[in-house]
Amino acid sequence: MKKTLVSAFVILTACSHPAAISPVIEDDMIDYRHQSSVAAYPETVPGWGDDTYIVTWDNQLYYTDFQTTVPLTYLTYADDTPITDHQNDTPFKYVDGLLNFNILAYGEHLYYLSQTNTIERDERYYLNRLDKKGENREQLMQLPYVPSFFKMYKGHVFIAEDGIDTILHVYDSNLRNERNITVSGSIISMFIQDSLIWICSSRNGEMIIQTVDTDTFEINSFDSNLSIRLFQYADSTRYAVRTMDKTAREVSDPSEIITTSIIYDVSTNQPVFTVENEIIAYFDENRLITTAVNQGPTVYRVYNSAYELIREIKPSDYVQPDGFMQVVAYQQDFSHIIAVVDDVLIFSCLQAGETNYYAYRMDSDECIFLVNEENQ
Repeated sequence: MKKTLVSAFVILTACSHPAAISPVIEDDMIDYRHQSSVAAYPETVPGWGDDTYIVTWDNQLYYTDFQTTVPLTYLTYADDTPITDHQNDTPFKYVDGLLNFNILAYGEHLYYLSQTNTIERDERYYLNRLDKKGENREQLMQLPYVPSFFKMYKGHVFIAEDGIDTILHVYDSNLRNERNITVSGSIISMFIQDSLIWICSSRNGEMIIQTVDTDTFEINSFDSNLSIRLFQYADSTRYAVRTMDKTAREVSDPSEIITTSIIYDVSTNQPVFTVENEIIAYFDENRLITTAVNQGPTVYRVYNSAYELIREIKPSDYVQPDGFMQVVAYQQDFSHIIAVVDDVLIFSCLQAGETNYYAYRMDSDECIFLVNEENQ
């Protein structure tokens, strides 16, 4: 297993010489296949060894090895002290919080974007880092724009600035701005895979899927001719989108909505696999993993490289929820798959009025409780 990483407001003196990031990180130190294309709760992102980091809705950072889960720190700081969201009503000179769940593990640190608000209503944005224990926070760089997403790859930092079009700011290992790249549309999601930055954006109601090559900075666009779609996952040869034939506002019965997931070949931009009423969570050269979308009990499905169904996993065989969660247009007993980390599926359900997160290990056929949080 590889190590993985699964909002109010603070001013610190900016460094005149920003701290350097490890210059070039070898590809085998980070498995980018674990990166989620959209923000999910808990957020999970690659790390080191057998470790995983999780950030829940209330900005609390946890460590887990899928046997034991340990709280580390809150990623909201008031006057430079970690606080919970419940303490946020207390007057502070400044409060700094994790921005849009933008956090990842890279090199020897955890990096994240934050937003700082001051008592004077000044608003600032920073790139920060922590050590592996969630300690020794450093503000590396103040950003002169409002960031939306960021990724790191081979000693470079890529930060997206949202607007009518998206500006991708590229920084070297010493946080010098090397170049700025304009990508069509307002950004919705962004992740990196096999030297390609995948960006899903929107313009005039239409979704645009584009890649930026991290070596040549060439931009490619993919048009799948779908009117309603959501980018789901990609690697160097394929990308997946999801479309619905109707919206929830157009029907009285959710069963009238057909959700279709499609995997396209990058080289031909032609579909190679289509499945109805399933959400694609992850794929690689050996397997494809989905969540079935229907009115019945939740089912997670595993396909082989030939797209043949080889396994079905029912989380209700291991965990008993006492409520329902919204999955696309349906009320289901469990969430869709939030993240896939090697042979571990992360998902959630409602129990005793709280959202509980679990990890299912496909290799040992066991389910492990991770963390819980009160409903917001």
